[in-house]
Amino acid sequence: EGRLSCGSSLIGCTSFFPTKTLACYGDGGAIFTDDDGLALRMRGLRIHGKNLTNGTYDRVGATARLDTIQAAILLAKWPYFEGFIEKRVYVAQRYHTLLSTLQPLGVKLPSMELAPGRCAFSVYTISLPSEEVRQRVQQEFKASKIGFAVYYPKCIHLQPLFVEEAKKRGGMPKLPVAEEASTRVMSLPMHPFLTETEQDYVVAAIRRVFGQ
Repeated sequence: EGRLSCGSSLIGCTSFFPTKTLACYGDGGAIFTDDDGLALRMRGLRIHGKNLTNGTYDRVGATARLDTIQAAILLAKWPYFEGFIEKRVYVAQRYHTLLSTLQPLGVKLPSMELAPGRCAFSVYTISLPSEEVRQRVQQEFKASKIGFAVYYPKCIHLQPLFVEEAKKRGGMPKLPVAEEASTRVMSLPMHPFLTETEQDYVVAAIRRVFGQ
């Protein structure tokens, strides 16, 4: 609808981590808001919780300033941002076409139909038929020197910190769909500069596992 997602709510957050669609060369992120009061408060929170009106510290904050080098990198990349998204969408569409023959075998692909919105494909994540199949694909990738990632191998509610909190609050939540997905998902190489030859190489490695 002609709007970026960061402008669809009171507060929008984004990461500038190197793998993101708009990425710096280190850690970085931003919060978007059109509320002047919230903006002032968040500017203070990034400087140890400083009250920018009177210079005192009346809340706990963090050291979260974006350094000048990272800011300069992001500003230099900004004019190319829309082009980066278009290239990522092209890579995703090509993955979808090349891997569609594996769908009858239990491989699930990201939806390409998100109207009226659009996915920027920061990652391209597929779901494999089982954890055992995922392990075989990972082994094939390692042998072929292809990078991959799993986002994420353990659900948030199963992380030790949250398990302890759940015990205090009366028991663990039951999230079987998320837990099952965490054993099957796998993210393929995805960036604007991925060539068709490189993408064909990735797809061929997956197909070998399925005997194609």
